[in-house]
This record gives sequence, structure tokens and C-alpha cells, in this order.
Amino acid sequence: MQSSIRFKVFQRDGFICQYCGEKPPKAILEVDHIIPKSKNGKDNFDNLITACFECNSGKSNKDLKDIPKTIEKNIEEIKERKKQLKEFYKYQEEIENRNSKILFEISCYWEELWDGKYSLNIRGEANVKMFLKNFDKEEIKEGMAIARGKNLNDIERSWKYFCGVMWNKLRNKNEDYENKK
Repeated sequence: MQSSIRFKVFQRDGFICQYCGEKPPKAILEVDHIIPKSKNGKDNFDNLITACFECNSGKSNKDLKDIPKTIEKNIEEIKERKKQLKEFYKYQEEIENRNSKILFEISCYWEELWDGKYSLNIRGEANVKMFLKNFDKEEIKEGMAIARGKNLNDIERSWKYFCGVMWNKLRNKNEDYENKK
């Protein structure tokens, strides 16, 4: 039997004996044939199962008419895990799309505050993304308006002022939360 098939079987079965549940380092694993080779069982993936040395030795060449419950359970768990991951990635994509739209709207607002002269650079976008974890877009726009209202007339100073406003808001938010405990 090819070693690559053997390890694929181990991976599929989670490196756990499908008969008794033992796993390394306590157990030495082997690949067992569900339909024994002596009864025309093949060396294919679907006819192989992970077994510890003790279980495989005790089974000998007995035919398994049914797939062990642990394999059925593992298959169901894998299907459920796959389904959940698919939904999770879909959810993550929806959040990313929503955040991209919000980031674009905030970026346009910043540009509008500066009469189209300045837009957010990569560092600015990263800062806004970070602030979006704690604030909604209106709170961020409010912070931008406060910074622009200072008439600093220097984009870097204004941006630093905006970040300071947002950090202060975050600190106040955290203090309020702590005081409510």
C-alpha cells in the first residue's frame, strides 16, 4: 500500500483508531481493510480505515458489514464543518463588502472636507478600518469634521488631530464601559 494513501486515511480519520478511539502517542496506528484483502478487499481509499495495532490485530480478516459508527459520525462532522465554514466565509465576505462601502463613503467625506484636494492614503484607510471596529461611520465622520474645523490647514496635522479625537472617544467609551460594570 502506498504511504501517501496511508497518511490520507489517517488524516481523514483524524489520526484516531476508528474502533476504540485511541490516538498517538498512546497507540500505534495502522491502516485496516474494511473488506479484508482475503475476501477480495481492495487497497482503495474507501475500503481503508485507521485502526490501532491492538484493534487491527484482534479483527484479523473478519468482514465488516457496516461502516463503524465512528466513521459515520466523522463523515457527518466533516460535512457539518464544511457547511459551517462555507457560511462563515460567506458572512466574512459580506462584512468585508459592507466595510469597503463604508470606507469608500468615509474616504469621500474626508476628500469633501478638503475640497477635493486630499484623499485618504493607505495608512489613512488602515486607520479608518481600525476605528470601524469600535465606531460607526457617523462617529468617524464627526471626528473628521472636528479635526477639519480646527482649520489647521495642514493635512498631516489635521489627520493626527482626527486620530487623537478618535482615540479620546475610544478611551471615554472604554471608561464608560468599565464604570458600568
